[in-house]
Amino acid sequence: MKSYYNSPLHKEIEACPCGSRIEVASVHDCVWGSWSMNLPTLWSMEKAVTEYAGKFDVYINLSGDTLPVYTQNRIARLFGGPLRGINFITSSACETGLVPTSLMDFPKKWHKRSHYSHQPATQLEYVDDEGVIHHDIEVDIYFGSQWMSLTPEYCEFIVRQLARPDSLSSRFRDWLIETGKLMSDETFFTSILMRYFPETIPKIDKDMFLQTANEDEDVSMYAIRYERMDEHVPSSNGYFPTEQRYEVPDSTGVEKPRPWGPYFLGTYDLNDIRLSGALYIRKVAQVIDPNLYRILPVEEPQQIPPISWPKDVQISPVPDWAKQITQLRKQAADKLKEKKEKNI
Repeated sequence: MKSYYNSPLHKEIEACPCGSRIEVASVHDCVWGSWSMNLPTLWSMEKAVTEYAGKFDVYINLSGDTLPVYTQNRIARLFGGPLRGINFITSSACETGLVPTSLMDFPKKWHKRSHYSHQPATQLEYVDDEGVIHHDIEVDIYFGSQWMSLTPEYCEFIVRQLARPDSLSSRFRDWLIETGKLMSDETFFTSILMRYFPETIPKIDKDMFLQTANEDEDVSMYAIRYERMDEHVPSSNGYFPTEQRYEVPDSTGVEKPRPWGPYFLGTYDLNDIRLSGALYIRKVAQVIDPNLYRILPVEEPQQIPPISWPKDVQISPVPDWAKQITQLRKQAADKLKEKKEKNI
């Protein structure tokens, strides 16, 4: 909580709450990779469907290092129009863009597939809403993200299902916990969504861009959230990233990205952000590149400058001026000493 009150986010909210109800709470101690990563999401989701039932159009869950690309007016207009009724549960870093990735889409030896295939979610027993018992049920695993934009209907379904310990959602949750599955924040919501609400995922064209029935609003988009999660090694489908990326200097005091985690974005990523059509970007920080905060958010895509990483340009290291001054002083002292010796 102390970090929140000292954060730029708190200052921004205090300066302009814009009529919103702001609630800040620290209720869960999350351990990276464990089921506990889902607990804050479930906490806020339950709050939404109980305290704000019928009062929200979309549930948006974002990390604290996320920045909106567009103004709230544009985002509200999109979710109230062409994006209404769509469940977005992926990012640009997912293998299939806007669409959840099936476990079977990964190569057999890829870490995500091998981890979940080692002990598959089979032979689950649950009771449906009509009270019928089902035996030996398998849940197909899909990967997405815990940072998502969901419909009220799906949120209500999850909360209602988890309230019953014998539902399939609860049994699936228990299996994830009992078997110690990692990345459950990427698989729980996505797998349940694909089982019960597959018709609500984004419809895409052959180029992986979003298809909408409403052509009045420009929604050219292949990701709801743009992020870079490359390790400069081939992805599961062979893509090898070659673009430069922002490094985190020790002087910033910012925690360096985890392996396989998102890398910091900056001004040179703006053109890729614009082309993605994403509504949000992750991961950003004032100490890495404050210019992003001066440019975003915008009202229209055309207002995003098409700035890309320069080709074949190396960034020179920051000079160590203290060291250079010491060397210059030593050189001057040596010359003065040499001059005195000659005069003698």
